Amino acid sequence: MHKQIALARWAWGSSKLVSTDAKLRTKFTLAALRNFEAASVLARPDALLAQQLADDPQTLGNLFWPYQCATWDAAERVRRIRAHLEVVQKVPGLQLSTDEKLVLVDLSEFSEGISLIIDRPLWLAREGHLALSLFKGNFRAFTVSFSLNDTPVREIFIGGIQGRNAENILDIYRDLTKSFYGVRPRDFLLDGLRMFGKLIGVQRILAVSESFRISRHSYFKGKVSDSDYDVVWIDRGGTLEADTHYSLPISIARRTADETPAKKRQMYRKRYEMFDKIAENLPTDLCTANIVRFEAS
Repeated sequence: MHKQIALARWAWGSSKLVSTDAKLRTKFTLAALRNFEAASVLARPDALLAQQLADDPQTLGNLFWPYQCATWDAAERVRRIRAHLEVVQKVPGLQLSTDEKLVLVDLSEFSEGISLIIDRPLWLAREGHLALSLFKGNFRAFTVSFSLNDTPVREIFIGGIQGRNAENILDIYRDLTKSFYGVRPRDFLLDGLRMFGKLIGVQRILAVSESFRISRHSYFKGKVSDSDYDVVWIDRGGTLEADTHYSLPISIARRTADETPAKKRQMYRKRYEMFDKIAENLPTDLCTANIVRFEAS
């Protein structure tokens, strides 16, 4: 009994790091008592988890709010977070602080001021502890959020993908599509994620299904979004591997000349040359990648 009492005291004291609202603090404390083992891991964290909690104290909230997939329970959420941190530790150069941005590749050759950047936006942490974004200068134009896992093989699990609702965003997306030889920013971003995955030895890319995205969790009262993840993943060659997620191809699909209409062959040739050039410009060692710091808009 004394262990439960000690955990309850820890949970109530720590709940203020999750919320100042008394009802949410109570929910957190009750969630800790219901999920004793998961809460104990957070109460007595190892070095990697302790650093994560120092960087983002709201990581504690995963005891009662969703993480990446709405059906995962607290034990699975905590396990997944720890697994992600372990993979990050194994990949030299990927240990980013919350104010650092790793420039995966500068795309100014194709569109001025555009780059692919990896960072850790805390406001997207429930969808994944890393984000790959298309930036136009300091403006985050499109983002895919994901976490890593090495069980049983190295995989990326995508918990979210989203564009922006800025005043001129359609003009930006239109210009980018033209610059990328007909590849929409969303699709280009997923192809960029495939290239990043290849760089760090990823063997599987999984993506949460529409029915189990975090907004469907009771914490968010089953909020329905305008975008349908199932449509996105199927459009990009995904197949439903389980009710909770799709499996996406790990390589960029390429059409042969015979599969391409004659009037579009030049565009596709330039598109594939672009991807080849980007692959050449990726850092072979993330430790050599450029690290920048700026306030994203």
